Order: sequence, then structure tokens, then C-alpha cells
Amino acid sequence: MDKSRAGRVVAIVLGCIVLYGALCVWAVRRTRPRGPVQGQVAPTAPTAVAPPITAPPDMTGKQISPLEVRTADGRTVRLADGRQAVALWVGPAPQVAQAMGGLKQLAAVLPQVRFLLVTDASDGPISAPLPEGAAPAVALVSGGDKVREALGAVLGSHPRQNTEWWLIDGSGTVLAFGEPGTGAAMMEAELAWPYLRQAAETPPDFRPTPVDKLCPDGANRRWQNGGLALWRHRLVAAYGAYGHHGAWDEPVSAFLEEQCRGLDGHDTAGNLDLRVDLADKVLATECDDPVVVYQCGMALAAAGLYHRAHDLFVRAPKLVDHAHYPARDLYALSFLPYDDPRVATPALLDVGYTRFGEALSGDFVPGEQRLEALIMGGGQLWDEIPGPMEGQWQPHAVEALAHPGADLWLRAWADGRALAGRGWGARGSAGANQTSREQFAGLDICLSAATKSLILAWKLHPDFPEPSEAMVSVAMSHGDAASLRFWAERALAADIDTAATDKLLRALWPRWGGSHAAMKAFAQEMASDALAATDAPLTLWRCQESIAADTQSDAPLRDGAAVDAMLATLDKMIAAAATPQRQDRLRTYRIAVLARSGRDKEASAALTQLGNHLDLSVMGNGDEQLQAVFNLWLVHHDLGQQAVEKVDAQYKAGDYAAARAGYEALRPKATLNAVRRQLDETLAGLPGGGARRKAEAAPGG
Repeated sequence: MDKSRAGRVVAIVLGCIVLYGALCVWAVRRTRPRGPVQGQVAPTAPTAVAPPITAPPDMTGKQISPLEVRTADGRTVRLADGRQAVALWVGPAPQVAQAMGGLKQLAAVLPQVRFLLVTDASDGPISAPLPEGAAPAVALVSGGDKVREALGAVLGSHPRQNTEWWLIDGSGTVLAFGEPGTGAAMMEAELAWPYLRQAAETPPDFRPTPVDKLCPDGANRRWQNGGLALWRHRLVAAYGAYGHHGAWDEPVSAFLEEQCRGLDGHDTAGNLDLRVDLADKVLATECDDPVVVYQCGMALAAAGLYHRAHDLFVRAPKLVDHAHYPARDLYALSFLPYDDPRVATPALLDVGYTRFGEALSGDFVPGEQRLEALIMGGGQLWDEIPGPMEGQWQPHAVEALAHPGADLWLRAWADGRALAGRGWGARGSAGANQTSREQFAGLDICLSAATKSLILAWKLHPDFPEPSEAMVSVAMSHGDAASLRFWAERALAADIDTAATDKLLRALWPRWGGSHAAMKAFAQEMASDALAATDAPLTLWRCQESIAADTQSDAPLRDGAAVDAMLATLDKMIAAAATPQRQDRLRTYRIAVLARSGRDKEASAALTQLGNHLDLSVMGNGDEQLQAVFNLWLVHHDLGQQAVEKVDAQYKAGDYAAARAGYEALRPKATLNAVRRQLDETLAGLPGGGARRKAEAAPGG
């Protein structure tokens, strides 16, 4: 179809799929390098930037007088007992349950610290029951006037705040202090920082480890292998336990299994076709399970059938009462489609915010926190989005992350990402000579606070690469090559296909103190033959893309030597691929490299030769323009360029009836699945369109 239609399709995607939906597909793909169509840009200021936070008052080193307090369960605790450090949260009773949830999780990381919550009955009642099973290391002190008085003497003339937190060692010396509205990271990260500070520092004797030595043999796919089990837990097991069952159980079971494979990155061309067919069979049974209907929409959207997907996204929230899913399985349904005021009502959004907070609390199976982070979009939950939710999402997301019992790793990671984003927003993207001292100060304060949260997240789960990935961006502000490499290695050791590769390439731009030579040297490391079973060697091409973005020139993409090196590497990877599906994926990547380098004739010939084995999912959510070009080549090859252009001309002229008749006549002639889907989507988008394949969706149809 015409290129302008590709732009409309992109707009439909953005209107139909946000937060959980698109992020499920896109974010899980970030565990492997994105395709050769992914633009790279320097950090830029968001459209709306919160005022830079200010540095907290420095109470470090001050001394508190010894005193005894009694906990709510009758125990006596002595501050400055010469032995054990004490962390104090001082605040109003209604916030005690929230603080207890975080400190309870932190106590497991810092067994050498005793945690106390200090409040006063005059503040009002405790608003919620304390989390069950509170560790002995975490206790409530009610009637804390003596503690407040002692801390007030340390504060001196500094005004008291509604909430404060302190870390005091066994000798009574203040190690850390924080209060709302300051540069402190979240409370738990601030309190843990004196014990975790060293983990943030690059060892003085640090020497880079060759990338192919970072992961033991066979370990570089452990997340992908575990990810499929997590998706099955999230979808298949959840449907079995909480779903609305009926005559559709058998097709739902088959569909959810393939959907799990797709969401885990196994969405090959064959899998995509199969998922669409299975979704059609499920929908033909009039299944009314909300999660299943929603996932059918996801499968159709992944195949480019956005109009049909949108209808399912509108329908799914209305079916919630038909099943008994917990909040973690339902919160996404409250935010789709977010751009439609008839659907995204304030009442539905309020339900979604509540569910989101509940989703982050409770028990997680091993590894599920990382899956949740990927669903949340690698920090993109902090981005403002248009429509009825504009201006509402960020504050509600912050509130949800503070939910009593919310997982500490998720909170620390998300808080660190948010603080880092605020810092880069305060600095802006201009060169150093165009950046004011105040902007640099805002960056430094925010990144200092972000570091505390990210280091805590790393300490909690060093096997999750996301905190280390974020630390690469933090280290970029210092222009310290050793620190950049140090954190990139930690991320790559956890997952060789992590997005830290892209972050490191960008951090090595000359404007941040690196060089194109350093970028190319790193890319050569990633192209080691020992890593051929992973996607790491594709870094050779992504390096050229990154240089092109830095120089704002396509010349690096048309560098003959670089292109030939990437093609030769891909040929080796294709020959060594363990499955036909991986071969299809790599062949598609090869075609994209040819197209981006200007070798359209070779690319078009290879594209048509690959036919139904073309795997456009390799591109992730990258360059829609190149994907539109691929689609155009496929349509012209399959149906004939003149025949297609004749109908396109009728469409452009506004003769929609003739265009509909023309596209309907072309559809039976299509031999490629991708072309048939394009025609279906085009017909659905025409005036008077809609789902036209209901009869064909019947089992065996």
C-alpha cells in the first residue's frame, strides 16, 4: 500500500497499544539487541521536567545522646549501645504501614542494622495493619517524644519535617539523614547507602574482562530460557487458576502456549501466523475471559491487525467481572485504549492505579520481578502519555510504587530510573559550553540520588541486569571510561543480550568523552565467534547505527567495509544457527542491513526469496519506515506493482468504494501471509470497514 498509510498505521499502534500491551512485546525484546532499524539518540529533556531536587542538609558525623526506647511489643532498645547500628524512620502514624513494608525487605539485606519506626499517637491512628511476619529487626516505637527530642537537638535550627529518616551507628554518630523533598533517594536506599557506597565505586585495580569470558558457557541464555516459564506462569497457570472457563478451553490452551512463546521473543514468522489463527479460533467461540481477549488483541496487533486489536482492547476491560484474576493480571486492562475518552474514563483509570499498586506487592516467583520490570517498559512508565491520562500517570505511578509491601527491587530500580531521568532533563542535551552551572548541579544531585537506589537494586538482585544498565547512563555523566566498562560488564555478565550494549555505545560518543574508535573496539569484542549463538555479534551493525546517530549522517551506514564485515558475520551466524527459526530471523536482519546500506536491489531480491519465512519481528519497534518499505516490496512482488498502484490511486482520490472493491479482488491472489494481513488491515481501516473475517475465524475455516 502507499507509504502515507504506514504513517496512519503507526498512529493507530500508538493509540491502541500502550503500557502493558506494547511493552510486553517491546520490552521483552530488549533482552536481545534490537534490529538494525533502531534509531539512537542522545539523552534529551522530556517535554515536562520536574524542578531539580535540592541537596539534603548534611548531618553526617553529628552525635546523638544515648537513650532507651520501648517497642510496641515490649522490648527495650538502646540507641548508641556501642554495638549495633540503628535506622530510624520518624513520621506520622498513617504512613507507618508503608514504611514498614520497605524496611522489612531492607532488613534482609542489612542484618547488621536494627530498624525502628517512630511515631506518636497524636499523629492519628495507623492507617493500615502492619505487614504480617515483621522481622524482629524491624519494630514500631509508639509515643516517640524522647526520640524526637533527641533528634531535634542534632538538627539544631534546621526545621523539623513531617517525615525523616536517620542511620546512627553504635557510637551514636549519624551516618545518613534524609527527608522528603531533598536530594535523598528513596528512604531504604538512603539508609543502606553507607553500607553499599563501596559497591558503586570502580575498583582501583579494575581491568576489563573480554566480553566472551563474562558468561560461562551455556549461561548467556538463562533469562530467555527462564522467561518462557515465567510467561507460562503469568498466562497459562493464571488462566487455569483464575480464568473464566467454558467451551473455549481447548483453543485457549493452545493459543496461550503460543502467545507465551511470542512474548518471550520466540515470535518467529511461523509462530506469528499460528498465533493469529489460534486467536481467531478463540474469538470464534465467543470467549469472554478478559485476559484471554486482551492477549488475542496483543497477537493481532503484533501481526499488524491494529483495528481488530483495538476493538478487543476496548472489550477486555468490560469482561473483568467474568473471572477472578488478581490485580497483577488485570491492571493493564484499565489503561487500554488510553487515547479513547469513551473508554479511558476517570473511574476506570482510578481502578487501574489501585490495581497497579497492588500488582507490585505480594509474593513473586523467582525472576518475576524482572518480568514485571520489562512489562513496565524499562522505566517508560515514567513517560507522560497523551489523552485522558495526561498529567496523571507519573504521580499515580509514584504512589503505586510506595504501596505497602511493594517489592523493594522494583521500587529501587524504578526510583533510580526516574531520578536519572530528572537529572538528564535538568541538564538538557546541549553541549557542555551551552549548559549552565545550575543545570550541571541539578544533574549531579539527581544522579547522586539515583545511584543510591540503583546500587540497592543491584545488591538485591545482581543477576538482573537492569540496575547495571541504568548505571552505565549514570557513569556517562562523569566521562569515566573505566566506570562505564565496569557497569556494562556487570550487566553483560547477567545477560549478554542486555540493552547495556546500546547504552555503552551511546556513552562512548565523543561528546561524552569517548570516541568512535572505542565504540568500534567494543563492537569487535561483541562479535567474537564464541558468542555466535547469541545476538551479541549484531553489535557490529548497531555500532555503525550509533555513529550515524552521533554524526547525524548516513555515511557510517554506507561504509562498504563495515557493511561487508557485518554481512560476513551474519553469514557465519546463519550457518551456525541451531534452528530454522533463528536462521529466518538472521536472514531478515541481513536484508535490513542491505536496505539500510543502500543496497535496495539485493535487499528486495532477498526479501522476496525469503517469502513467508520473513521475520519482521527482528526489528522490534524500530524503524517503521523501513518496515513499510519491506511491506511495499512484498505487496508489489506478490500482487504486481501496477495492480496495487491502480487501487492505491483510487484510495488517494477518495473513491473508497472502488478501493474497497479493488483490495477485495486482490486478496484471493495473495500468496504471502504478510500481504494478506496488510490487505485485511487496509480494508478494516476504510470507511465502512470492520472485522470482515468472522466467518473465516471459525475452527477449520
